[in-house]
Amino acid sequence: MVRNPYELFSSTVKLWKSLNEVQRLHRLGDQAWVEEYVLRSHETMYAAYEQDRELLQTQQIYELRYEDLVEAPEMKLQEIYERLELGPFSRTETAVASYLRDVKNYRPNDHAFPEATSALVRQRWADYFQRYGYPV
Repeated sequence: MVRNPYELFSSTVKLWKSLNEVQRLHRLGDQAWVEEYVLRSHETMYAAYEQDRELLQTQQIYELRYEDLVEAPEMKLQEIYERLELGPFSRTETAVASYLRDVKNYRPNDHAFPEATSALVRQRWADYFQRYGYPV
């Protein structure tokens, strides 16, 4: 699954900072290193993914944009079941519908950050923007 790069960056930075706060053994300071760590980790991970995905058969992988899943969750899940040959989606349809009712009021976090950070994300993750069709 891929996600809007700006939201992905912001969310991952927030995740790392919150994990650092609850799992720390000493005072952390400003955690300025986290942004570079997230940028570099993403670059490394997606470079490896792009190389390795070619080794998989069509029925072993399903690429999905998060935004498409949010827009049409049941349809996308059914496509996943079909592509990955997971059996009939009808076996999980009731549970999926129940879960979707439970989370229908969920609102995502606001992922605003300075333009300089946006520019850095655009520069460092340019391949990701292009590969997955996100506007720069």
